[in-house]
Amino acid sequence: MIEKIVVAVEKLSKWSGKTCSWLILVMLAAMGYEVMARYVFSSPTIWAHELTTLLYGGYCLLVGAYTYLNDEHVRMDIVYNRFSRRTKAKLDFFTGLLTLGFLDVFLFVMTKQAVLSWAALEYSTYSPWEPPIYPFKAVMVVATLLLLLQHIVWLTRNFAVMLNKVGFLTEAPIKEEF
Repeated sequence: MIEKIVVAVEKLSKWSGKTCSWLILVMLAAMGYEVMARYVFSSPTIWAHELTTLLYGGYCLLVGAYTYLNDEHVRMDIVYNRFSRRTKAKLDFFTGLLTLGFLDVFLFVMTKQAVLSWAALEYSTYSPWEPPIYPFKAVMVVATLLLLLQHIVWLTRNFAVMLNKVGFLTEAPIKEEF
């Protein structure tokens, strides 16, 4: 049962990361259009900068679970890499409990903010374009939920290594290249 859940979460993390990575191309197209409009036609847009900011924010959030799955987040490797696998698992598990608490609180707060934003149909006031913000706040909830699920899988794997269990959970997830 746990194996099926772990595999499902990891597949979801892979799918979300790969799918959302295409937002970079949309962002680059919008930025390229802005550069052309501004410097070639002397007619800057009112929407391109804010759109690329929102797309990049969404991109960074939505690929977080994929980055986590592939163990690509930043850490102090100078000291960390000197430890045994079991000691690393212990450190990761206990610091991971703190992260779990943070992600739970963040998910609660973001869900509340997203619901309020959708109820008010909130719009941005940072540019004359005034795009809707409520979809982006919903993306933050989805991204946090994906990251939380991947974090729980990561905690489960570390717990199995701490207990010296041999099997599926103590094997590293298969890293996939883009």
